[in-house]
Amino acid sequence: GTVQRVLYVDNTAAGGGDGTLENPYNTTLAAETALQPYDIVYVARGDGTTTGYTTGFLLNQTGARLIGSGDDFVYDNGFFSAPSGSASNGAVLRTATSAPKITNAAGGGLKAGDGVAVTASNTKISGIDVQNTNRYGIRNAGFDDMTIERVNISGTANQGIQINDASHVSISNTTITNAGQRGMDIRPSTKNMSYISLNDVTITTPVNRGFSLSALAGFDMDNVSIFNLTVTGAGSNGLEISATTGSLLSGLDIDDLTITNSTTEGFRLVSDGVGSRIDNVSLDSATLSGNSSNLTMGANNGGNIGQVELDNITATGSTAIGVHLSVGVTSVVDSVIFQNSSVGTSGSQGLRFTTSGSGVFSDVQVADTIVSGSTSFGLFLSGSGSSSIDNFLVRDSSFVSNSSYGVYISDASTGVYSVNFGEGTAGSPGGNRIFGNTGADIRVDLDGAQLKAENNWWGVNTGLAVGRRILDAGSTIDSTPFLATDPGP
Repeated sequence: GTVQRVLYVDNTAAGGGDGTLENPYNTTLAAETALQPYDIVYVARGDGTTTGYTTGFLLNQTGARLIGSGDDFVYDNGFFSAPSGSASNGAVLRTATSAPKITNAAGGGLKAGDGVAVTASNTKISGIDVQNTNRYGIRNAGFDDMTIERVNISGTANQGIQINDASHVSISNTTITNAGQRGMDIRPSTKNMSYISLNDVTITTPVNRGFSLSALAGFDMDNVSIFNLTVTGAGSNGLEISATTGSLLSGLDIDDLTITNSTTEGFRLVSDGVGSRIDNVSLDSATLSGNSSNLTMGANNGGNIGQVELDNITATGSTAIGVHLSVGVTSVVDSVIFQNSSVGTSGSQGLRFTTSGSGVFSDVQVADTIVSGSTSFGLFLSGSGSSSIDNFLVRDSSFVSNSSYGVYISDASTGVYSVNFGEGTAGSPGGNRIFGNTGADIRVDLDGAQLKAENNWWGVNTGLAVGRRILDAGSTIDSTPFLATDPGP
């Protein structure tokens, strides 16, 4: 078979090397110039400075690997072969030490100030530190099958990682610190994208958004998985996921998400523009704390969102609304469940659902959730214009110790308004706990209609007291039968 080439780089080596282990290059530029398809470039830490590593790296050959000493150099039988199987797949050829520091302060050219510019498919980058670049830390503009792992990126003038139009991308065990714009930005611009995977990624104090994932320009994105993502101190939204006019984003799986102290929203999911849609979204196990609003989700201007499961969310310490789901003009949000979650100490409402224009909420459920410590309403449900809220169900949830109303249901719309807290047409079993709020425990403004709220606990064994409710405009509430003992949170 073909002999596998490994090009060695060490900035402590003498000049004039040939890239062998015995006589390595002393600059990354020399290895870049010599690069051929399927080559492996191994960059040693060297003297720990960026000397010789100041021109970034252009990964422009199919199948090429850029491996730094910050990662184990392992035997890969997809690349290597040995006589009689004398080497085992995964065997460590060189153990990881400290990573080499690569920078690029220049502009222009294909690298244009990038730490690593990828212009070929089937590539891998691992075990390097990218620092203080004039543009992006790592950039890929349309080349599939890329792996980034165990890379540290800091001090970039622009995004830490920028990926456009590439599919089958995997990013893991990577940190991005002090990016001059967004920590990471992934989006299509000329073709659809699919199979994007993040695992164990930490983004700290970017000037703008922490991570932006967008389907836009009429192109789609699908099969996206995000596991164990941490974003701290973003200058805008921590994690923003969006679809714009004519684009579809589907198959989004997010697990173990931590976002703290973002200037605006912690997690934002938005479909905006005619024909845009976000579909099949699962967010499981998220800790959102100290953001202006911890979680917002909305559709507007003809955008749509459907099949969303928000599970095991802890949202605390927001300076504004804790969790806000909204739908606006000519838009639909359907089949949403918010469950097994806790919303606490919000600077405004804890949990807010709003419709406006001709927007529609359909088949929405809040279940097994605790909302407490809000400086305003625990749960605020509001409709205006010709909008509709159809089949909105609340069960087995607690709205306690909020500074205004525990629950406020307000219908100022001319559309359908179907809300159920127990034994109505939506089929809620009740089981809610609504008591101990500074204002009334529940306020109902349904334009003279009745709210079904049977089989709930109102803090006392005699049911909902007249003084603990406010009924506007002839509205009524059916709170009998009620629970005579506290079912517990």
